[in-house]
Amino acid sequence: MNQNMNGKNVVCAVCAAAVLLTALAGCKGTSASSALASSGTSSEEALGSSASSLVSGAPASGSVSGASSAAAVSAQSAPEKVYSVKTQQYKFKQGKKYYRAEYPQLSSSSADCSKVNSLMKNTALKTILAYGTGNTASYAEARVSSHVAYRSDDFISVIFQEKCSTSPSAEDTENIRTVNYDLKSGEAVSVDDMVQKNAALSKALNNAVQKQMSKKKAASYPSSVIQSGISSCSVYFKNDGMTFCVPVSQKLGPFVKLSVKYSDTAGFRTNHSAWKYFIKK
Repeated sequence: MNQNMNGKNVVCAVCAAAVLLTALAGCKGTSASSALASSGTSSEEALGSSASSLVSGAPASGSVSGASSAAAVSAQSAPEKVYSVKTQQYKFKQGKKYYRAEYPQLSSSSADCSKVNSLMKNTALKTILAYGTGNTASYAEARVSSHVAYRSDDFISVIFQEKCSTSPSAEDTENIRTVNYDLKSGEAVSVDDMVQKNAALSKALNNAVQKQMSKKKAASYPSSVIQSGISSCSVYFKNDGMTFCVPVSQKLGPFVKLSVKYSDTAGFRTNHSAWKYFIKK
């Protein structure tokens, strides 16, 4: 009888130990799984933040807050751009010379970006290169900002706005330059490539003055003022239309920006192949 009881006690003890070990293993497994899942989520969110910063030109943040797992999945499933964009900074300060400029640079694992990158850099630094970095006893100052107005895997449009001076007592000179580049053909696109400077363009710009300015301000921009600046205007492209930067008198500006919707360009646009990126037939 005692032998039977002892046998049963041993069996019960073994079963209890097995149950305890199983419970402990389950706890460890849950903890390890939770840690792995948490680590995976943080990694996805950090990658998403870094990729976004690369495109916008802003530095990637070291912390992530409020990102959901659904957003991470969405970012993963979205098609990757052929090109990414980052902003390059240029600074020079020595003696009486002070320069600061920024310009976008493209990168791609499947395309050569050297030609367009060189064009954007040289456009941003045009005045700075002309002033030079020698003879630092001679005063010169230039500040250049840039904005990517339009970007796709086919076309990029960038505006550069500059303030410069060669005298500390003189007012800054303001300049606008643009780069429009067909990434498919690998060629820069000029204003004359895209636009006919005809009566239809003059009409579109004069209409823009009336629609985009107050009546009082528009009175300072009669058709004669707009017409005189059309020959040397710059242009950049956006998602919903194009913007003309028209030189006017120093008293007025020295330039005015006028936007025209793509639907209103039929009378003055050329037959250039780059229009297919903006006009869908």
